[in-house]
Amino acid sequence: MPKQTYSKYFLPLNDLQLQDKIYFPNNWEFDGKQYAYTQGVIAEGLVYNKRVFKSAGIEKLPTTLDELMTNAAKLKSAGKVAIALNLGAAWPLQQWDKSAMALASDGNYFARMITDDAPFSSGKPYYQSLKIAHTLFASEYSEADFILNNWEQSKRDFIANKNAMFFLGNWVIPQLIESGMRSDDIGFIPFPFDNSGKPKAILNFDWGMAVSRYSKNPDTAKAWIRFMITKSDFADVAGFIPTDKSRNTAMPQLAEYMDYKPEIIQAAPESNDFIRMANKAGMDFMSGNYIRNILISPDFDGSMAYWNKRWRQAKENFQATTFGE
Repeated sequence: MPKQTYSKYFLPLNDLQLQDKIYFPNNWEFDGKQYAYTQGVIAEGLVYNKRVFKSAGIEKLPTTLDELMTNAAKLKSAGKVAIALNLGAAWPLQQWDKSAMALASDGNYFARMITDDAPFSSGKPYYQSLKIAHTLFASEYSEADFILNNWEQSKRDFIANKNAMFFLGNWVIPQLIESGMRSDDIGFIPFPFDNSGKPKAILNFDWGMAVSRYSKNPDTAKAWIRFMITKSDFADVAGFIPTDKSRNTAMPQLAEYMDYKPEIIQAAPESNDFIRMANKAGMDFMSGNYIRNILISPDFDGSMAYWNKRWRQAKENFQATTFGE
């Protein structure tokens, strides 16, 4: 719902004084008042199969993009799918939308992108992100079938030691374990977006917890939110990074991930203006279909030029509609 309407339905949570202690304190903020706090935090990264890495003779986990590509080549030579991109399902390709935030070191990158006439140009975050994905696909490091929706099969293949990696959120790890994989065989590290050797962690928020404006017991409701965030084991049970920054996760894969001490990039909610511009450009943001078309194109730079043109036209149309030009 629009942030301007929060006060009609919810009570501010500022008096809990959690603002400086949690991730995403300002996600549901309006006019200086915070109306909800996330129930857990999701990390985006490389989920890898330890058995497959070992069988391919990979002893060092990738901390640079070049190392990732070298490992992918080794995995391919060993007869493994290095990374399941899931082009057929499309929606897992949203990771390459998210990667732009990491490459920009800015969780609010999409707000800045509105002012850019050519965000798909060489050297810019979107170009870099999609180039990585295109290289992985063009080098045949991903699965052969890019037409059918093989999402569920990709998880089974990961468990069966046929697939080596996913680039997804940590939420997939409990799914793999529930499907029969040993937790000890699953690893999780930050995705190496460049060759700097400096890891970056994209952290996303989950659903927000709020207190109804019409609650008959607002103090109790607020105390419950405080308990959920600072005392309960909810994050561990759900496979989240705890909202409270001072608490450690019980999930070993998340502990491994955070041991890299990555630069934390907190994803900001996309603005209404960005979504409107993306829609005008025909860019199904976070859905993956436009990214699939880019990956299967033999002319990557031609695709980027095409999307720069679409974006520029959408920007001009958006400005004319918004400002009456």
